[in-house]
Amino acid sequence: MYSMLTTLLRLFAAALRTSVDFFLSPLFFVFNFVVTFFSRRSKTAASVIVKTQLIRDIILQAPPPSYQSSVKSGPSGNVRLRILENSLQKRESDLTVRLLALERDRHHLDIKRDTFSKWEADFKEKEKFFDEKASFQSHELSELASRRRELEQDAAQLVEERNAIERLRSEYASNLQRFQEESTSNQRRLDEREAEITKLHDRFIRSQIETVERYRTEHDTLVESLQTRLKDVSDLHQKAEQSKTELEQRLSFLTNELADRTEREFNLGSELGQLRQRLSDERGAFNREFGELSRSLSELKSRCTQYEQDLAAEERNREELNNRAKLLGELEDSLNTRQAGLDDKEDGLAAKEKELNSKGNDLASKENGLENLEKDLAAKKKDLDSKETTLDNKEKDLDTREKDLDTKQKDLDTKQKDLDAKGNALDTKEQELDTKVKDLDAKENALEVQEKELDDKEKELGNKEKELDGKVDSLRALQTTIEERISHVAEAEKDFAARTQRYEEIIQEEQEETPRESESHEASLDVPDTATSSPNPPNTPSPNTPARPTIIERVSQRTSKFVGKVSEAAHRRSSSYHIHQRYNHDPPHRLSKSRDGIKPETQ
Repeated sequence: MYSMLTTLLRLFAAALRTSVDFFLSPLFFVFNFVVTFFSRRSKTAASVIVKTQLIRDIILQAPPPSYQSSVKSGPSGNVRLRILENSLQKRESDLTVRLLALERDRHHLDIKRDTFSKWEADFKEKEKFFDEKASFQSHELSELASRRRELEQDAAQLVEERNAIERLRSEYASNLQRFQEESTSNQRRLDEREAEITKLHDRFIRSQIETVERYRTEHDTLVESLQTRLKDVSDLHQKAEQSKTELEQRLSFLTNELADRTEREFNLGSELGQLRQRLSDERGAFNREFGELSRSLSELKSRCTQYEQDLAAEERNREELNNRAKLLGELEDSLNTRQAGLDDKEDGLAAKEKELNSKGNDLASKENGLENLEKDLAAKKKDLDSKETTLDNKEKDLDTREKDLDTKQKDLDTKQKDLDAKGNALDTKEQELDTKVKDLDAKENALEVQEKELDDKEKELGNKEKELDGKVDSLRALQTTIEERISHVAEAEKDFAARTQRYEEIIQEEQEETPRESESHEASLDVPDTATSSPNPPNTPSPNTPARPTIIERVSQRTSKFVGKVSEAAHRRSSSYHIHQRYNHDPPHRLSKSRDGIKPETQ
């Protein structure tokens, strides 16, 4: 009974061992595989494996093969041997399977080790390559940083130049505004002076027309009175034929002298006309030199003074004509003297008509000068408008270029941010860096071109300032010449006043002498018998009494003095004109005759 229980217990224990061995064999296989893998690497792992196998054999009560031969076979030995043999066979089969798996795994591990070694070599090469690439990129980044600093410096310079340009623009705008204000004020003054000149011209023409009409009426009345008196004188002189023959002889002699003197006076008049023509030519050359606004204003002042002088001279001429009319009324006693006076007065009227025509021509030339000044002002306004448009276009171009630079700077900032963000993508960075380098070169070229353009603009502004300074100097020189001319005109006015005073004194002396001659002539007409007894005829001038040709001689002397003074004044004016002849070299205006006078041809 006890033996059966022991056997049953042993069988139960063997069954448990087999079941445990069966269920735990996969775990032991995996454990053995792992342990053998590590045992090949180190001795400690191999010792641990041996110890675990011994512990396993102890747990499973499986003695090692060395102990199996010493075990004696008992009654249950056969069963136990069979179980052990089966377990050993299973163990051997498991071991063979494990060995094959281990060899296969070892082969795979060798292959993987070779592949890992290759990968390690490739990885080292790639690390070297990427290190070199990183160093190259760091160098490029340093270069880009230096270029960025240079670009920032260039941008700062551009900002300074832009500020300078804006300052120059503001200065130019202020100068242009000031010039426009001056031009508007000058134009307003010109309009006012032109209105005054037109009024004076109309007044002068009306006064001239009135004087001419009055002279015509006076001449008609004088002719009628002379005709009536001629009839009376013819009736009176029928009795005195002898005195008439003597008078005719004397008249022939006097007419010859008068013809000679009239020829001389005509020559003097032609010389006066030439001198006046030369004066008008020099005056026109001087007026053409004043092309600018200040010169035009000064010319208008001088012309106004000349018009006033002409009006004063005309009023004096009217007074002289009135005095001569009085002299004619007093000298109508004798026919021959009256005829000579009429001839003289007709010559004086013709000369005055010539003077009036010359004055009208001067007025026409002055009007033409004003028209030329207006044309010059219009041309200058057009030039200023064209310059303003060109400057506006240049400003627009500068603004567009500044905007392009700002956009390009923004693009550079965005590109630099992209470079910082794309540090990992080195291949793409190289291409982007190349493109950026090209863009930077193009921008540097554009900046150099803009710097050159700014230098050119600064040079142009400097040249303009120099031109303005030269114009200011020329205007100052013109002011000095105008002041000199005004002083010359004042001297001429003084000379003219002295001459008129002398002329009035001479006329008063003639008025005092004419009543004596008329009384002597009437006495000779009342006593005709004394003509035969007296040695000198009544109409013949005595050596003590002054004769009529002395008046003509005095007039010729006065005209010669006047011509000398006019020539001196012309010489002084021509000397003052030629000083400033270098400021303008305009061609002389061609003149053409018209009904109103001499006017310049329309070009």
